[in-house]
Amino acid sequence: KHHRALGWGLVNHQSSRSSYEDLLTRSPNQLEILKKVVLPSSLGHGAFDGHKGSLYEWISSQDEHSSLPDLIRECSEALKQVNETSLEQLQALATQLIGSAEQLIKRETIKNIVQDVKLQEIEKVAQEQQSMAQSLQVTIQRVLGNGDAGALANVSLSNQRLVQLMHGNHQLMETKVKELESV
Repeated sequence: KHHRALGWGLVNHQSSRSSYEDLLTRSPNQLEILKKVVLPSSLGHGAFDGHKGSLYEWISSQDEHSSLPDLIRECSEALKQVNETSLEQLQALATQLIGSAEQLIKRETIKNIVQDVKLQEIEKVAQEQQSMAQSLQVTIQRVLGNGDAGALANVSLSNQRLVQLMHGNHQLMETKVKELESV
């Protein structure tokens, strides 16, 4: 948005500059025309103490600090001070900065998405671990409640596989946490 406004401002300045220069070049002739336009005494009343004056004199009397030639000279000097190369360099720098900012935003967005996915994976494994641990605890309590040592041996084989699976999940969680820390 700002990049387009800056670009439009530069294009507008470049396209208007020649007409500003032309206007300032023609201004001495236009000032002479203003000096020839005589105002009726009714319009100039008060400004010229009852006598007729020119449009140039009336305009000049409206600003006691600057005359029309002074204003034209100031405008001409200001226009000469505008360095188009600097404006173009400023626009190029702004374009570069905006591009860098957009890339940074994209990288940060991707980084946040990856982090969210990894956190969801860790949460899923953690929930599975909790479920398996509760199942193991219930099975052990049930076997111990029956007092049957033979059943305990059968359940132990099943639970051994469950513990191995839980250990694998724990290692997976550690890996996911390390990946998350490296993002």
